[in-house]
Amino acid sequence: VLFVAFVATLAGYVLAEKRIDRANDSRHLSFRLAYELKLSSEELTRAARTFAVTGDPTWKARFEDVLEVRDGRAPRPAQWSMLGSVAGGASAADAMGAGRSVALLELMRAAGFTDEELALLAAAKDNSDRLTRIEREAMALVDSGVTSTALRLVLVRPALPQTVPVPVQITLRRVSLRP
Repeated sequence: VLFVAFVATLAGYVLAEKRIDRANDSRHLSFRLAYELKLSSEELTRAARTFAVTGDPTWKARFEDVLEVRDGRAPRPAQWSMLGSVAGGASAADAMGAGRSVALLELMRAAGFTDEELALLAAAKDNSDRLTRIEREAMALVDSGVTSTALRLVLVRPALPQTVPVPVQITLRRVSLRP
């Protein structure tokens, strides 16, 4: 009887540990995906600003590469340069979409964000997309030789850049409070 109770207790403990591990893995993946949205928006702005200042087409190409991957129009690299290597091995890399053309928001939906968290992240993505349109307009102005106007668009603008990190930070806070 004592042995059966011990085995049952041990089995319950192992199951509880597995649930905790899954919750921690989900939380970690959620952090990485949300943070990727923030970093990709920052990288798009940095690339657009650098292109506007230098006219170096490398930065325009970087802008397009980041956007293509984020929007699922190009395969996601196994080691996404903005986040470094994917910790957790092959399963974590699969969850991050390595090698697949999958939009960041789709990965977020699959990662188990709550409806409220997804709404915040979708709002941040929409705000980033608004910034992207301004940045594309600025890059087109550089291409047509109107650099001063392009610089005003990407360097002197309202607080739009804060419309991306704030919802992401709220989401990260909510994720950190998950059971």
